Amino acid sequence: MYHTTPSNGTYAGESANEPLSSEAKETRRLLARVIVIEEGWTDTLYHDLEEEATLTDYLSSSSSGYGVDSNGKGRWTALPHTPVGALQLSARLTEIISSIIAHLSVHGENEATRQAVNTHSPPPTGIDGALVRKTPASRAYLEWSNVASAFSVRPDGLPLTGAKQVSSIVDQCQEIFAHQPNRNFIRSLIITQSSARLVHCDHTGTYLTPPINIHDRPHTFIRLILGLSSANESILGFDVSIQWTIHPVSGKKGVGTIEALDEENIMTSYTLAANEPPFIQAILGRGTTCWCATHPVNGERVVIKDSWRPELLIPVDAG
Repeated sequence: MYHTTPSNGTYAGESANEPLSSEAKETRRLLARVIVIEEGWTDTLYHDLEEEATLTDYLSSSSSGYGVDSNGKGRWTALPHTPVGALQLSARLTEIISSIIAHLSVHGENEATRQAVNTHSPPPTGIDGALVRKTPASRAYLEWSNVASAFSVRPDGLPLTGAKQVSSIVDQCQEIFAHQPNRNFIRSLIITQSSARLVHCDHTGTYLTPPINIHDRPHTFIRLILGLSSANESILGFDVSIQWTIHPVSGKKGVGTIEALDEENIMTSYTLAANEPPFIQAILGRGTTCWCATHPVNGERVVIKDSWRPELLIPVDAG
């Protein structure tokens, strides 16, 4: 279940009139509709990425960094009980996440993905962790066009709830949507030393799950890491009918194609105009995007209008 938009939930947004920068109009709209969904939806995700027994074996291994005490209580041992600074917590979580990706690749797909954490001053969007692809030249490019998912690392105890808790991630999602116009949805994580919350952002708004205890529910935590670090574009929320070639050294987009029905109702792969970026009407709503392209046979210039609608497949009762 990768493309599903959660349905229903509890409104947790801030006022749409809350002061924000003039450059963040779309972020304001996304923040105005933050829905906290019911407990349990997180556990339904990414079950087909790895067998339960494989996760159990990994947690039992010394390389996982997960230990169980004499009372049967499990814990990621690198994470402290007492509060620590964000940089120290980021470093320890990076070790855990990197180990999960390295040891639990799904059919080899996660071998192309690595964890990169920005340990310097964060840019204006507040990004402090992101999963990025590495090129064959093994050079990581932390740019918005490369970002698969953003992880926000925060020490326990910060009094942030609802829209304020997801505000920096929504900023990041806005940037990702702008630089990856073939993205249907973006999922991110807010992680502390004890919990994780999934943030699902699509054209209907922003959805926030209740916190899960990552020590008590390590299988769910691992699945979230695998899903959000996947190299499978459909799992990450891309519209796979739109593709680009990637330069092997720079990691930049090259020639692109888009599949659409032609005037004779035949599925055709059109060539995207390299120097004409798509026109994006808005993130929220139908997410209408217009692509400039040419017909592969007759070379005619066309404009392909692409719009989006949600898949409300998981009933979530607000209670």
